[in-house]
Amino acid sequence: MKVLWFTNIPMPAIIQKDDKSFAGTGGWMLALLDSLSKERKDMEIGVACIYPGLKTQTFKQNNITYFAISQGPKKRLFYFRNLDFKKDFLKKCLDIINLYQPDIIHIHGTERPYGLLTTFKELKIPIVISIQGLISECSKWIYTFGDLDLISILKMHIFFRFIRGIGPLWEYIQFKKKAKIEEKILKNCQFVFGRTLWDKAKVMAVNPKVIYYHIGEILRSEFYKNKWDIRNIIRYSIFYTNAGGPRRNLHVLYKAIALLKEKFPKIHLFLAGSPSIEYKKFLTKLAKKLNIEKQITFLGLLNAKQIVKYLCTSHIFIIPSLIENSPNSLCEAQLVGTPCIASYTGGIVSLVKHGETGLLFPPHDSNLLANYIAEIFESDKLAITISKNARYVARKRHDPKKIIEDLSNAYQDIIERYNK
Repeated sequence: MKVLWFTNIPMPAIIQKDDKSFAGTGGWMLALLDSLSKERKDMEIGVACIYPGLKTQTFKQNNITYFAISQGPKKRLFYFRNLDFKKDFLKKCLDIINLYQPDIIHIHGTERPYGLLTTFKELKIPIVISIQGLISECSKWIYTFGDLDLISILKMHIFFRFIRGIGPLWEYIQFKKKAKIEEKILKNCQFVFGRTLWDKAKVMAVNPKVIYYHIGEILRSEFYKNKWDIRNIIRYSIFYTNAGGPRRNLHVLYKAIALLKEKFPKIHLFLAGSPSIEYKKFLTKLAKKLNIEKQITFLGLLNAKQIVKYLCTSHIFIIPSLIENSPNSLCEAQLVGTPCIASYTGGIVSLVKHGETGLLFPPHDSNLLANYIAEIFESDKLAITISKNARYVARKRHDPKKIIEDLSNAYQDIIERYNK
């Protein structure tokens, strides 16, 4: 079987060849790729990515063929135009397909227009699309800015960046455009891989005829090897791994910390990730207003080993996002066994059973979030129970052998269905 992947961000092998840094390296896709190439020696795999800043090249590494296509320079003066909307984007994809001649095409995510290949009737190859996030949901105002008022949103922006097309409002506009493409992709696709009841419901609502396969996600190896232990934690410490932008809803977590500061003077939030300049500016002002500046530490971008270290020593992991499908950060925390509190939104409800494998709160309710944080701080029994249950469920959910078996069978089934 010959499989061709299209990924929405460059894989590490491509980045290493280019010797350049990128915002993400697709750890979950790399984990799947490594396992698939090791377990299925009969499978030939190609990985293609078209991205700004890459050097156009084709090479082979560890029996995997990589296709890297440049979309021009990584940094630009103006960002009003999304490079994915250029007419030659899909032509470059077709050139790769014609060169590689796969039996099946696997497109990771609906965030980029790769999925529009499903509209090309002359392309006689089955295409399956993995759902990662869903742009149609992320593009909604309530899931982009939540309960933030317009004045606060406008104040986030920095003038010289705003006139270049950079900032939360510009991102919102771009997402609106991408949502229209995503809808077209989902209406035309025949086969979909998903992971939660939420993504299945959303896809089926757009295209009731689609054939949906539940395929789990393999996480990075470091998270299988380490285990949270309450005897080793830093008491009253909170960890989160994606500071990101307004969609991450950190202001609600900030407010919860402010409510708990007097009761738990040692409470401290460690934030990993790289927030935008605009959002960092907003969070800094908010921390000062709430008088919790000393309770917040920004850690910057961390690798898997560093994240594991914080997960193993933190009292709680909290993900307060306005919308998520199956966030890897939450799955990784559960796999390690760090007690988790998560917002009741999107696909998270498929990952967390309230009171058993974590605690769930409405995304806008800082009061209830503060109450749940206090419950875990004050009850080691609750923390240990959540940790044990979550780790047991997560190890089954993210079992690499089971996922590779499911994926291989799905590939074969899709090819057979398509040929019939």
